Amino acid sequence: MADLHACEDGSFTKSTPHHVAGQERNCSRSPHPYHRRGTSLLVQNGDIGHPPRSDRSSELLSGISSSESGTEADDERGRFLKGLPAPVLMSHKGLRDTPFEDSTAQPTPSATPPAVENNARKLVSQVRSKHYTWVVDEGTTEKIIREKYTKRRRSEVVRRTTETVLFFAVGLVASYGHLSEDALLACGSAIACQFALVTSLYLLYPVRAAYQARQAGHSVHSSISRAFHIPSRFDPAPLLYPVFLPLVVSISLISASRSFVLPNLVLGISSLSPRAIPIAIYPAGLDTFHWLLTMVPLMFVNVSVQPSIENMTLLYPLHVCTNRTIEFLTTTSLDPTERHLLVAALVDLYLFAESAQSEILKALLWLGPVLLFVTCLKPLQWELALARIPSWRLRKNNPRPRSSKSLLHTLDRTVYGQFVRLVARDKSRQSIDSDDDGDIKPTAKKGKAAPKLSITTNGLLKHPMTGFIDHISASALQEDEQSRRSESVDDSLIDHEFTPQRRHTMPACGTTSVQKYRTTPSGRPKRSVTIGSQSFLTLTPAQAAARKWAYAVFVYAAVLFIVLGPIRTYVSFFALEGYEPFGWALGYLFGNNSQFRFWVSSRCLDTWIRLPDLSSHHSPAPMGWMERLRQNTLGPANMRVILCVYCVLVLVAGMATVLELSSIAEVDTRRKVFHGVMVVMLLPTVFIDPCFIALALILILAIFLLLDLFRASQLPPISKPLTAFLAPYVDGRDYRGPVIVSHIFLLIGCAIPLWLSLAAVGRSGEHPWRGWDVSARDVSMISGIVCVGMGDAAASLIGRRYGRHKWYWGGGKSLEGSLAFAAAVTVGLVTAYTWLRVGGWVIYDWRPSVLVLGKACLAAMGASLTEAVLTGANDNVVVPVVLWLLVRGLRL
Repeated sequence: MADLHACEDGSFTKSTPHHVAGQERNCSRSPHPYHRRGTSLLVQNGDIGHPPRSDRSSELLSGISSSESGTEADDERGRFLKGLPAPVLMSHKGLRDTPFEDSTAQPTPSATPPAVENNARKLVSQVRSKHYTWVVDEGTTEKIIREKYTKRRRSEVVRRTTETVLFFAVGLVASYGHLSEDALLACGSAIACQFALVTSLYLLYPVRAAYQARQAGHSVHSSISRAFHIPSRFDPAPLLYPVFLPLVVSISLISASRSFVLPNLVLGISSLSPRAIPIAIYPAGLDTFHWLLTMVPLMFVNVSVQPSIENMTLLYPLHVCTNRTIEFLTTTSLDPTERHLLVAALVDLYLFAESAQSEILKALLWLGPVLLFVTCLKPLQWELALARIPSWRLRKNNPRPRSSKSLLHTLDRTVYGQFVRLVARDKSRQSIDSDDDGDIKPTAKKGKAAPKLSITTNGLLKHPMTGFIDHISASALQEDEQSRRSESVDDSLIDHEFTPQRRHTMPACGTTSVQKYRTTPSGRPKRSVTIGSQSFLTLTPAQAAARKWAYAVFVYAAVLFIVLGPIRTYVSFFALEGYEPFGWALGYLFGNNSQFRFWVSSRCLDTWIRLPDLSSHHSPAPMGWMERLRQNTLGPANMRVILCVYCVLVLVAGMATVLELSSIAEVDTRRKVFHGVMVVMLLPTVFIDPCFIALALILILAIFLLLDLFRASQLPPISKPLTAFLAPYVDGRDYRGPVIVSHIFLLIGCAIPLWLSLAAVGRSGEHPWRGWDVSARDVSMISGIVCVGMGDAAASLIGRRYGRHKWYWGGGKSLEGSLAFAAAVTVGLVTAYTWLRVGGWVIYDWRPSVLVLGKACLAAMGASLTEAVLTGANDNVVVPVVLWLLVRGLRL
């Protein structure tokens, strides 16, 4: 079948596909999908038996394969995963020697969206310049191509505009109730300065780009069109959420403390992309001008704040160092937006941790990881490098018989070895000290000259011996040939091919070995072992297994030492008023049990296990029936034990359901069972004891992170069973990097609104649990549970089965799925509102039901629309925060 090829004058002409020797490699499955050549990503899908099309029009007409999910909430594959080509089917053994056009291998999939966008941009520029001559076939016309690209671009512009407008509308709703507060008015000048500064930098960027294009020699029209061209794949998430979302959250919490606002202003400017900074000198590290910009809002502060102005000037280097460390640890598992939001949250936790729960979270997310990073970085790297070496690359375990050499023979071999090394060192020193290089004449190899590289008609680099094909342009080869010739003029020794040394000859100056092409029988270069892994190749399989276990034991011992040492000490002094953590935990759970109290008193363990005073439970303050049951009838500790038993039973029932559905239900349905388990466990229990649930979520998050570290580092014996357990439930986002983020983001999405709400309420409680109870409860505490557990699950299940109408901007999200999301969230918010009043925690204020239902619907629709337009960050983290802001702003 004829293909379209671009001529030098910009026209398309028909041509017959050229096939060169060695291209049969494309029919085999590649072991390196992340290192495929760039041109292999641009091959278009076609029918079996036909070569891939190379015309740009087919690339432009190819649509993006959307997800089947109604919301793409759990099967979102991300840009990095979409850029990977699917492995090609292995051809049959009888067809490996047949020509390529007769093979039955399936070509690689269509181009990735960024690649299509780049080709579309070139196409539009050529059409605008009217220097493009169209020669197309199969009914493809210029009108169809332009209409398709214009429609796609228009839909993406509408989507991004909707996302931006919606985000600022959420910010206004969250800030509306605090506009008259004195704390916000005191920081109003700094907030206005930050907004004006960021907006000016964003508006100045296209002007700078046009100026740079003009300086590069482009015309005025071309420079302006290049600078002000907004690609259809433009993602505003990195420009919006890291810069403004922490600020909006701090404004929503300003009634609790005004100290949250100014540090988040500095962190927002620190999250700006280096491209937005006009004179950024060090884009990958600390930049002085960027650092100065973070101090500009601090000049408009006229009141005393905590932390001090001097300390806030150091937030930029702290942000940069933390961001680079997290990027080193997670690599591609987190998007830039998610990484900057995580850094802002960690810095806020470091600065404003005051309650006992926040101090424990600070110890587990700051102190523990830093100590673990310092002590176990090298053993973890060695463990990972050793685990990546296949067993066949290790040294064979062939035991040799013990040598019966005499002591004299051993001494002779030792002296001989020392002599050989001294002679080699002396000759190398003479070659270095020599001033006359003309005396060194290498022995050139006689016979056939070295084979030359040839360039095929498609611009491919082909080696005549190996048949290896590389996609290198002819201009690049000419530049490489010119640089090689220039280097041969300066150093004539490089221009010769020397005779390889024999095995037992002494080292001679000026001689080098012949470069050998190490390839597989099919022509693919063999994988070279990294420098860090070469030392492990001398180990036998038994020695490698012993080394793995030694590294694992060291890491486990270090983790145990860090938990029992620094973390335990920090929690004791800063969170528990000096009490020992494990003894305090026993009293916290079993302090109201009479048998346990008798056991502690009889063994004189009162100084280790702190027991509460029984008379403190009878409070004269008015309480609801649920609070009286917890405080007076059962006791707080006994209620915590009941909550633990309830959660364990729900979890066991959920696991049994997942195992029962493993053979009859799809993976997405089984994954949604875990969402339902989170709702059933947390929705009734959060209002009963919020601080206890927050502590449980903190400990579970730390366990999840630690287990995933063990899994990613492949530490025996838990890495393989854990990987096998999580494998059926991972999605596309988990394949972007080494960290499996699905269950971690699910837990964080449920926990963040609860942690934020606890930061805004007063604390109460009696000795020894002072600060472990709250004085008020509100609906915003369960925003994350309702959003992730109910809304996300309903949207995915309904959208997959009944999603027929897509949003205007396309993608995998449907209107039916978004409506199901809004309906489920509305039901969850109304249920929480009702349970809060039925339980007696809030006095029923006789507000009209229509008003409550309207506020719940408005908050649910805002969260649903945000979930529909959001692509640049994980929706399990951003959408619960948006719902939390709307619930607090609407005073639900």
